[in-house]
Amino acid sequence: MVLPSLVDAAVVVVLLVPGFVTFITIRKFAALERKLSEIETIIWSVFLSIVVLLPFGLITGLTDIDKIRDGIFVHYNLAVLATLIFSIGTVVGVGYKRFFRKGIVPGEPWHIAFRIIGKSKRERSYAIVYTTTNLEYKGQVHYAGEYEQQKELILYAPVQIFRDEKRHIVEQMEVGKEMLFTEKDVSRIAFYDKLE
Repeated sequence: MVLPSLVDAAVVVVLLVPGFVTFITIRKFAALERKLSEIETIIWSVFLSIVVLLPFGLITGLTDIDKIRDGIFVHYNLAVLATLIFSIGTVVGVGYKRFFRKGIVPGEPWHIAFRIIGKSKRERSYAIVYTTTNLEYKGQVHYAGEYEQQKELILYAPVQIFRDEKRHIVEQMEVGKEMLFTEKDVSRIAFYDKLE
């Protein structure tokens, strides 16, 4: 039994990696965040490797395994391969997002909402926080956790709102200088430019 040489193993990797990198690039630009199984990832990677390697073979003349093994590591050929990978990935990803996923923004809604507030030109942003225990608070957004595990919100000058059965406000009570809400506390958040 003859073991494959290091060059043969490297060629196999080079034949599969272009599809995988193209697939990752497409997912990034198309804002596709659904988790895929390993088999789905492998199938898409193999398919996209074929899509990338067809024009690569036409451009470089490396059309069979022996030629690829001998010429793949030439700088020009690697540059062509990298250009094709990122060009195809970018064009397909951007096109897919433009025509099939308009308005889709990558990320979790929590982070997206606070990222938009952070980029806003408004000096202040306000929110009404509805808790999981059916309480209602309003105040100025002072801080929002941006880390994966830290979904927290601090309201400055928080006011608790009391409503009657018809949802009319019957009383408002100041509840300190700042109030921290953790992810498990929050049911919903409504954002405002100003609060009355």
